Amino acid sequence: MFGERIIHAFEAVKDAFDDLRASFFPGFFREVDFPRAATGAQPARFAGRHSEPLQFNAKCSSVPDNVSKSPADDKSVRRAVTKAQLRAGVRLQTGRSFVLIVDAETRTEAPPNPDVTPSVRASFDAAHFETAKALPLPPSLPIFRGIAAYSRQDPSRPLLIVGHTDAVGSAESNLMLSDDRAQACAAFLKADAGAWMRFYAHPQKSHQWGVREDQIMLSALPFGGTPYFAGPIDGIAGRQTDDSLRKLQNNQGLTANGKPDNQTRAALINEYMAAEGTRVEAGTSIQTLACGKRHLEVNTQSANAQNRRVDVFAFDTAPIKPLPADCRNGTHPGCTVYEAWKKEVKGPIPVGGDNPPPKAGSVLKGKITYRDGTPAAGVPLIVELPDGSKKGGTTDAGGNYRIEGVEGSAKLRLVDGLSLAEDPAHPGQQVVAVNGGGAGGAAGETGTAVA
Repeated sequence: MFGERIIHAFEAVKDAFDDLRASFFPGFFREVDFPRAATGAQPARFAGRHSEPLQFNAKCSSVPDNVSKSPADDKSVRRAVTKAQLRAGVRLQTGRSFVLIVDAETRTEAPPNPDVTPSVRASFDAAHFETAKALPLPPSLPIFRGIAAYSRQDPSRPLLIVGHTDAVGSAESNLMLSDDRAQACAAFLKADAGAWMRFYAHPQKSHQWGVREDQIMLSALPFGGTPYFAGPIDGIAGRQTDDSLRKLQNNQGLTANGKPDNQTRAALINEYMAAEGTRVEAGTSIQTLACGKRHLEVNTQSANAQNRRVDVFAFDTAPIKPLPADCRNGTHPGCTVYEAWKKEVKGPIPVGGDNPPPKAGSVLKGKITYRDGTPAAGVPLIVELPDGSKKGGTTDAGGNYRIEGVEGSAKLRLVDGLSLAEDPAHPGQQVVAVNGGGAGGAAGETGTAVA
């Protein structure tokens, strides 16, 4: 009890000192109602002990219009803090209302460089490739989805894929490997299977693809199904590998001989590249740049995973400034092109397709009802896109469906495979059979719309 009285007395003295300081030095401090200005909430007593970092990005030097003095403020505890203290975390006592007095120092930001095109960036790290190889491993698929989804929002954005290695090995070999990886990533985004076939006959033996790469892809396929290959990834052609190739060949309508001939490998690559949502729009500009060990993320001559990476820049506009050729043909060390691009990166490309809202024309929506007007709830649907890929969805309780990422013409059908047909009783509507449905088991598609 005695200790609490001492603490309260000390706080009262400090409060009085803070009031005097704010009064005599108004140019250095300003009052901000902390809950309203910093968190967007209405002024309220804190319900717990707060020590988490608090983000505060006030840039003005005067009190904002939406921060006003109220009678309740007169009873609030006032604290003088800096923005650095707010970012680090301010510890507040429960059961009391606080007004924080924040320094009015403005934060200056460097203006954009007109000689450098702004961008956003994604990166594949060392874990997405095997040593000395260019095959993007299955864990890289969410990154490809994010890049493709972002690019599809505005296909006019030019993409630049930059390969890097660490400093171990010769400059020539590292430059070749970084080029291989950049080219492989570009080919995946375009679903260019032919560009991958050359890796099976790579001029540098350590970079050649073979049975091991077949096994990696076979173990990931078919997407969403039982893998063709469930054995160890050892690069040894054995019975399990042969059997997995026969499964692939049967599914692709090829002669099921279990041999990894060119036709089979082309089919394998095509199926691997058909991962949903990983393809950019046709005509999207994609350039590649091999940097090898020229631009290290970590300045070390030793093996380093952070230096083994592939960057994908999505620039705001074309042309890219500075030009990729300025780096490719520049003097190293001494080239500043890559660092200039990095400095103007606005943020990361979200992984896995968690991207900005889809633009108009990429959402397919509508409603399915039974003939008596009852909503067909919980009906599983499939939308077949022009490129052969599929998207799934289910109607909600009202029979409505909404499927994003649908470009161009698309065919809607039920999961059970039944197609839509014209409803003679309702011109302009379509009818599908729904298992277990009401009103004769038929439903009317009440007009799909693109919005």
